[in-house]
Amino acid sequence: MSAARAGYFPSVSAFAGYGFYHNELTGLTQYKNMNWGISIRWNIFDAFQTNQSLQGAVATQRNAEISLAQTAITVNVDVKKAMLDLDAARKQYEVSLTGLHSATEDQKISQERYNLGAGTLLDLLVASANLVNAQANQVNAVYNYVISKRNVEYVLGERQY
Repeated sequence: MSAARAGYFPSVSAFAGYGFYHNELTGLTQYKNMNWGISIRWNIFDAFQTNQSLQGAVATQRNAEISLAQTAITVNVDVKKAMLDLDAARKQYEVSLTGLHSATEDQKISQERYNLGAGTLLDLLVASANLVNAQANQVNAVYNYVISKRNVEYVLGERQY
């Protein structure tokens, strides 16, 4: 904006020079020349170019402000989403621990029932499969939690990918 407004004001410049001259190289320092001065220039009418430049600068500044506001909103949404994802991953991990505990107890009970002859081999195999499935769910939950935690660090600017 300041650069665009500069067209309304006069411009001041200064110049100076010092030189030697002669027809032959040996007598170069015989004639010396020095000049200096100040120049003031003020454009009275520039066909509204300064006004047009100022309006363009105002529009550019407004676009930059809007872009900054949009970026702030995007960052805010990204942080909130990452925090919600982290909370969901933590709850998923807690649920996987409960499921693993339940599957472990179910497998122990099925093993004891099978050993006593009260349960079938199929019940024992289903309980063992459920235990393996619960263990896999826990591994996935831990993985999802770590990924969500890294994503929170990324959106907060603490980590780069």
